[in-house]
Amino acid sequence: MQEQTETIADTDTRPAQVRITRPSRDLRAVEHFYCELVGATRLTGFDDHAGYSGVMVGFPDSAFHIEFVAGTSMGHAPKPTPEDALVLYYPDTEGYRRVTERLAAAGIKVVNTENPYWHGISTCYSDPDGYLLIIANTKGIGL
Repeated sequence: MQEQTETIADTDTRPAQVRITRPSRDLRAVEHFYCELVGATRLTGFDDHAGYSGVMVGFPDSAFHIEFVAGTSMGHAPKPTPEDALVLYYPDTEGYRRVTERLAAAGIKVVNTENPYWHGISTCYSDPDGYLLIIANTKGIGL
């Protein structure tokens, strides 16, 4: 029998928005990849704020976005592991097909994942910084 976990449903404890931030070697390349090929929207960006520049991308009607940052103040370069992944779930086959076709037309190669869960239920790519992008059709996963 699975143990039941109590959850807090109080709206005062839920964030209004979620932002994932990660470093990038090339903000233009990552913006092009996610906006022109994957279909995200550029929400905003900033240049040379205390040595950092960034671009934020997201999807319409989503309460999350991704911020990519680069700059002379960063003491490190992106170091993705095989499990550092962004997973985008598409609720219909048509949306999934359009994104994967755009990536293929741009010459973006499909990559294999180390995690066998994704084999056969998604298409995976490396973004310009080497992070894994997993494109999944929710019909294939049962979501």
